[in-house]
Amino acid sequence: MNKINNDFIIFRLSILCVVYFTLLFLNGYVFNYNAAIIGVFQELLTIPFLLGTLILLVISARSVYIKTFTFKNISSWSFIILTILSIIIFGSFPR
Repeated sequence: MNKINNDFIIFRLSILCVVYFTLLFLNGYVFNYNAAIIGVFQELLTIPFLLGTLILLVISARSVYIKTFTFKNISSWSFIILTILSIIIFGSFPR
């Protein structure tokens, strides 16, 4: 029972990371809203969300490795979401 709850927590946190980076993208390229308070929250939250994405990716990869990879497993979905999010985020950095 506890393992299932942990998988749902990881899944919800991965969805939260996707929502944060989606809002960050929309504010940067679509809305261009330049309020000072939004800039402060962006600066304070971006690095922790980047590190959280990597930590959640490692935790979900470990969970997928321990269990077999099936699409019914919620930890497999969080691994897929976090892998795609990591590729998009770290692929967007300039070289």
